[in-house]
Amino acid sequence: MDSAQIPVIAAVVVWIIAKRFAGAPVGSKSFVIPAVMVIYGFSQMHGRLSAVDIGFLVVELVVALAAGLARGFSIRLYLRDGHLWQRYTLVTLGVWLAMIALRLGFAFGAAHLGATVSAGATVLVTFGLSMVIETLVVNKRAADTGHPILPQQSGRDRRTVRMR
Repeated sequence: MDSAQIPVIAAVVVWIIAKRFAGAPVGSKSFVIPAVMVIYGFSQMHGRLSAVDIGFLVVELVVALAAGLARGFSIRLYLRDGHLWQRYTLVTLGVWLAMIALRLGFAFGAAHLGATVSAGATVLVTFGLSMVIETLVVNKRAADTGHPILPQQSGRDRRTVRMR
């Protein structure tokens, strides 16, 4: 992964945050982008990982898990048009900002301690994992409410539904 890909990753994360602040239906498609990020990130970890690489990766994965849990529980669930929707709160944003700050600290520390794994790869894995965990928590919370979740529709079907 080269440095040109990092702005793309940042843009995807900002897009997801902005979209969720605007409100979005609760649904399983929330897994797609994060799962791709995790898989691609792990595929970019070439060669043998040093003890420093593994140590930082394990700590970052624990932080990603905690951040995903915290964001998942801080998201506001609400009914809209008879289905559950989700919206980020200021607490959710705070968790995102804390995770980003920790990630920058990990990158700085890893570089100074001789880690060889790509920083971009670990960004993909940790942010992707945290979003997968967030989605699992939100979907579980949504299921526990007993309210209906908007069925997954194709983009074409969604346009038709909105026009009615």
